[in-house]
Amino acid sequence: MTHQLEVRLQRLQAELDPTKPGRANGADCTDFALDALDARRPDLAIKLLQPIAERGCQDAVIWQCLGLAFRDTQQMDKAVHALSRAHELSPTDPRIAMAVAQARFERGDPAAQLFERAAKLAPGHLGLLLNQAMALAAEGEVDKADTMLSGLLGRAPEWIEGHEALSLLRWMRGRAERFRDSLDRAIARHPANVGLRLSLYRILMQTDHAGDARIVLDAAGPLRDPALDASRACWEAEHGDSGVAMTLFNRLPGAVAKQVAITHVRLLLKAGHTGQAETRALAALDGGRNMAMWPYLSTIWRLTGNRRAAWLDGEPPYIENVNLGLSVNDLATLGEIVRGLHTANASFPAQSVRGGTQTDQPLFHRPEPELTHLRQYLIEAFRTFVDRLPPRQAGHPLLESARNDLRFQGSWSVRLEGGGFHVTHTHPHGWISAVFYIDRPSTEDMGRAPAGWLELGTPPPELGLNLPAYATVEPVPGRLVIFPSTMWHRTLPFASGERLTIACDLQPPAY
Repeated sequence: MTHQLEVRLQRLQAELDPTKPGRANGADCTDFALDALDARRPDLAIKLLQPIAERGCQDAVIWQCLGLAFRDTQQMDKAVHALSRAHELSPTDPRIAMAVAQARFERGDPAAQLFERAAKLAPGHLGLLLNQAMALAAEGEVDKADTMLSGLLGRAPEWIEGHEALSLLRWMRGRAERFRDSLDRAIARHPANVGLRLSLYRILMQTDHAGDARIVLDAAGPLRDPALDASRACWEAEHGDSGVAMTLFNRLPGAVAKQVAITHVRLLLKAGHTGQAETRALAALDGGRNMAMWPYLSTIWRLTGNRRAAWLDGEPPYIENVNLGLSVNDLATLGEIVRGLHTANASFPAQSVRGGTQTDQPLFHRPEPELTHLRQYLIEAFRTFVDRLPPRQAGHPLLESARNDLRFQGSWSVRLEGGGFHVTHTHPHGWISAVFYIDRPSTEDMGRAPAGWLELGTPPPELGLNLPAYATVEPVPGRLVIFPSTMWHRTLPFASGERLTIACDLQPPAY
């Protein structure tokens, strides 16, 4: 696909005549750009469209595609400029207006009014209205966001995405006593809506309300739905009777069983059925695409002495510590910027943070020079790490990918306070992950080592397995730790003080 796109690009570039700018507005150029974006080759779209735009192009779609390509390559200033130009040329196009608002929101700019403007161009578009509410909250207008979402849900009580957004907003902003209210009301109005019940169940489980979650399942009573049965199996596996859970898992239809295969594997591991766990995990691996299953296979292979554990995780493991060379003043300035972005009152449900907060928008989309510079340092460190990897290898979650195009999948900051930690987890949407240490408590405040340290390779303790860590790393300010996104990791609790980090994932390269 990439080769075909490169051939098309050469043909289109040859056909473009700088003396006839009208030819630059043809559908062929935008069709190519859209195909390149679909193929995750925004760089090719930029090569074609940027010269056209710079010659004074008046085609809004050209500018829109160029803006989307810049956004995909995480050049947010250029993306905002191009999309804003597209909006100037076509001010009534709701898709362009939405793209401008989204790009500015991701860059950390005020965007609520921009989403409001886009929503007026597409009346009734709930997704736009949801983004407007989230932008209001990001700008400190939490009450307005809450009122807006509540009003929308009053008119659309079966809008599950809206309920989940309102629940998250209330949980994160210190209104936990009301986080489930809208779903409770919606279920009362629509008792046969299984999706609403499952949404409330998921939110309760994510916020450690397992007892209330069980009540929601029990209240479903006579409703019959495979997804409800799967949730009952998962609840029993993690909080109830393992024998009941085994029976329920064995009764699930294939497609539904696949969706909850990880919980089934966890149950088998806790019960000591390692062989069955491996069979189930391999069946659910989906040709290697189910990235969340790889760490369980690593655990199984280590338990059974299978050499595939070393094949997967590396021997020695694919872990690297890098000192980025930032000065004390650099770290202090960076810390001041990042602390200002921690506006939540609680950690994200379903995330690994306990006793702290995590930022929500892409950190490396922001315009602050300190973050821009750090982003470049990290890309250089990732490039060195990638260049040292063994040759590409089919079927391997780390080694199979192409290696030229290094882009972030996500970037965020975590601020932990005394007693805080990360539960054991992986990053199933990433390829390679890293954590960068900005600040930490004094040795006396943190407690006896390894309090507050990063532990890599140890499976979740609730599985009851006796496997040592691959590495335990001290959080030294200025240190970057790089490791595969499929590798288990956690932060150990510490006594007091503040532990401030930036974490990020790379996405698998397209070429």
